[in-house]
Amino acid sequence: MANVYEQPDSTLIHDTALEMTFSSLGIWRKIYLGLNWVLTGLVAVFLIVQGASGAAENLPILYFVGVAVFAIGYCYWLHYAIVNRNLTQLLIIGIINIIPFFNPVSAILVFAIRSTSKKEIGA
Repeated sequence: MANVYEQPDSTLIHDTALEMTFSSLGIWRKIYLGLNWVLTGLVAVFLIVQGASGAAENLPILYFVGVAVFAIGYCYWLHYAIVNRNLTQLLIIGIINIIPFFNPVSAILVFAIRSTSKKEIGA
């Protein structure tokens, strides 16, 4: 028979590391990532269709595909940084949203996500 006065094996007692997955994100960060992917996908499809239809006769389709690939790559980078709670990458993405993209609303959202991630890692 086990010792009655033995400390129980509980996950509350052990200091477990934060599991950094999409499932462990809060609902608002999941919604933000979902909206980013949906809107990026729509923009990419629109760009490729416009390029294929010859709407801009002076530009080859490669320009449209290049912008679509860049947008998808940026969205993937943002997704990776948010899910892995990488504070340095989130800071860089926030600065990029301000300086070359001139998108202060997105920068504020990224900085808020960074703050939440910093609190999660510190807790």
